[in-house]
Amino acid sequence: TGGMEGEVRVWEMKSKEMISHLKQHTSRVTKVELFDDDVHLVTCSRDKSLLVWDLRSEKRVSAHAQRMGGINSFAIAPDQNQILTVGQDRKITLWDLREANPIRIQETSLDRNNSDECFGICLSSDGKHFATAGAGEVLRLWEFETGKLVAEGRGHSGCMTSVAFSHDNKQIITCGRDGCVFVWNVYLQ
Repeated sequence: TGGMEGEVRVWEMKSKEMISHLKQHTSRVTKVELFDDDVHLVTCSRDKSLLVWDLRSEKRVSAHAQRMGGINSFAIAPDQNQILTVGQDRKITLWDLREANPIRIQETSLDRNNSDECFGICLSSDGKHFATAGAGEVLRLWEFETGKLVAEGRGHSGCMTSVAFSHDNKQIITCGRDGCVFVWNVYLQ
């Protein structure tokens, strides 16, 4: 779990005991996610940082920080070496965990004056596309390799807070502060 003061806590599910307490973020933790190996954990925070942890040693193994604005969410690529982040800077940033600097930084909209703060980002299971959703109430579908915008969808009447692909990548589900859950059909070759 992630805390408001930057704490990350790891819990034993059966006993409900805290087994680890990791504290390096200096502001609210906005997302936590385990790698497939159940040993490494990724966290992001409003303190502008993306951290990777080794849970066995309880140590940070990688740290990436963006220049402006906190990070609201991230999506891990299928190869688990690359991560996309979105946040207060109104940009989509592609990181390679083996490198210090981002690979690509792009606006959250083709119209630079219309970029919005995204609160959700997700990758398709095949790693070919990603989707973003945020304060602008617009779902955007992008190509992962090029960062090219593929499609946009409007429907929410409030900030979109979450986005996810269905397992077959044929639908995208969004949630918003308007209290709605939308299911979007995706038609891609």
